[in-house]
Amino acid sequence: MKNQIFSYLTAKGTMPYRKMRIMAVLLMITGLARAQFTHPGILSTMDELNVVRNNQAAEPWKSALDALKASEPGSLSYAMQGPYSAVYRGSNNNEGWVQHGRDATACYVQALLGYITGDSAYTDKAISIINAWSGTLNSIGGNDVELLAGIQGPLWAQAGEILAHTNTGWASSDITRAKNMLTNIFLPPMEGFAAADGANFSTTCMYATMAIAVFTDNQSKFDDAWNAFVSTAGCPNDFSLYKNIAENGQNVESGRDQVHSWSSYEMLSGLAEIAYHQGYAPYTLGSNRLKTGVEYWCKYNLGGSVPYDESVYRCRAGWGPWPEISGTNRGVPTGQGSVCNMVRRAYERLGQSTPYTSQMADAMGNTIVGATPRNGWGAPFIADALLSNTPATSVSLTATAGDGTVSLNWTRNGITLGRQDVFRDTDSDMNGRTMIAGDIGGGTSYMDNTAQNGVTYWYWIKATDASGTIINSNSASAAPSSGGPAYYQLQNRGTGLVLDGYGRTANGDDCAQYASSTNHVNSHWEMIPMGSYHQFRNRGTGLLLDGMGRTTNGSACGQWANTTSTNAQWRVEQFDGAYYRIRNVSTGLYLDGMGQTSNGADCGQWASTSSANAQWELVLVSSSAGIGSSSADTAVETTGISIYPNPATDKVTISLATPSKNANLLIHNSLGRLIRIEKVGGQEHELDLSTLPRGVYIFTLTSGAGKFIRKIVKE
Repeated sequence: MKNQIFSYLTAKGTMPYRKMRIMAVLLMITGLARAQFTHPGILSTMDELNVVRNNQAAEPWKSALDALKASEPGSLSYAMQGPYSAVYRGSNNNEGWVQHGRDATACYVQALLGYITGDSAYTDKAISIINAWSGTLNSIGGNDVELLAGIQGPLWAQAGEILAHTNTGWASSDITRAKNMLTNIFLPPMEGFAAADGANFSTTCMYATMAIAVFTDNQSKFDDAWNAFVSTAGCPNDFSLYKNIAENGQNVESGRDQVHSWSSYEMLSGLAEIAYHQGYAPYTLGSNRLKTGVEYWCKYNLGGSVPYDESVYRCRAGWGPWPEISGTNRGVPTGQGSVCNMVRRAYERLGQSTPYTSQMADAMGNTIVGATPRNGWGAPFIADALLSNTPATSVSLTATAGDGTVSLNWTRNGITLGRQDVFRDTDSDMNGRTMIAGDIGGGTSYMDNTAQNGVTYWYWIKATDASGTIINSNSASAAPSSGGPAYYQLQNRGTGLVLDGYGRTANGDDCAQYASSTNHVNSHWEMIPMGSYHQFRNRGTGLLLDGMGRTTNGSACGQWANTTSTNAQWRVEQFDGAYYRIRNVSTGLYLDGMGQTSNGADCGQWASTSSANAQWELVLVSSSAGIGSSSADTAVETTGISIYPNPATDKVTISLATPSKNANLLIHNSLGRLIRIEKVGGQEHELDLSTLPRGVYIFTLTSGAGKFIRKIVKE
């Protein structure tokens, strides 16, 4: 791919343009915007960013932030050096790549400072930089275009992760344009991971591809990078974890020089950290191969002796073998960012020590002040690099989910306590969080009994010491669940009461209505799809809601044991927003509250009417480990079902591996209210979301292939 210019402005009507359009469609179908990624989730997560944000006035964070603000890319007076329509890197042309790198670095640093300090001036500058480049850049090229894309492209992705997922107000159209820039301009030259070069070229492309894949929600590209990372195939593979780093820790460029040798170690480490943030376990692979490699390099560059195997060399490009380990560039690097602290902390999480890596991290920390255009892993990486330093005062919080409850436990370090408050939110951003318990005394535990099953919550403890200083805990999340089927309360719009089995367990017993109590199983009903209809099974009595064959207006509804009779089948019809009418298949009458507002009053049936007494809201009160829980999204591979794009704007497409006549789709909002029921037919089904407000929705699709549960973001 060298000497090519990669552009998405190929002329319309030409074969390359048509191929490009086909490839774009295939990418969308096979993975783009379909995966469920953790955001932010490249080199720093929200919790890691919050460690710095919550401790920015304390050391060592304060000094690191002061140095970052004083650096060129961190200054509010930074003057953008681009944008350009084309950028090149290589011996034949070096136009614009230095300026592009500086602007990309500044964008990342300004985005980082904007979130940590809360100063919107940094955020606004970051947005202006990325918008300018995404609206201008058409192509990148040159002999070393892979390194241009691989080293500088991830900076845009890292900035984009922070700007897009921390409520900055970055316009959705601008986010899309930035994602398109990375997808259409930066990813193509890295396709195949620099096949002709291997080694540090390939590891750079692998790292960058995974970083961009997270920001753009491209599962297919993420998988490509991960599969290259774990490949055990022999040469010409000299770039995977197993083939770039030998069992003794040496890598394929140890005999060339120490700068290029380090490049592969750092890129493989960066890829591992991204994968870790996305739920993978890269650090223990190959008997801790990454640790062995980084320890090897650090020991040698700190002056120690290491073993050397001449047979380990850069086989793909035919460089080497070298007779001995190279002393070129040996020592503590001063011009590159360090990932040593990241690797040290990764193995601390596993209870393992990294003596040489830790020593190198401390040495590098004394030499690096500002960001570099190379990778932005210097001072901007403070969220991860300083997490190993426990502040003098801290609160460490954990959250454990139960059935309708979340148990919080925490420890305090070095705090003379004044008061404690408990906060909760439905996202990980502490802005806008709600206090659910104030001044709770000096304990270190709290039970949230107001949590709703199927909803993921984030919690914080805000401790105030005797002098008035505020110490925020880390955020801790949990998704309470019953571990069984999904249950609803059916609340009548007219009476305000909910449908209740009333503890009656005999066939033919009437149903009743009762004031809402989410904890009472007699008011919980399981919705069971029956083709175009549903059955409603009471959680307390175990009986099905039944029309009893009664066709007179005002006749009571009953309950009956397991049956396939049409008397126990109901058509759920959306009527007014989140309200439904529920019609019995056999009697033709609608479930009706009858205007009766006393606890225990019968629930009846009535002919077609628009009365509020015939309107019901279905509210999820208890769900299986799935609805609303990011950890329970059913994998596409196991069901053959996918919903894309995600995030979506006006429409989504539901794709089934095999055609279905009556797949059943339930859509809930983030509060658990059932807002739509759809029947999905065929193999591809397009669903209009234009009437839904922005927010997070839970799609539950049941078909012959199984149950598929997925969070969908409507933008």
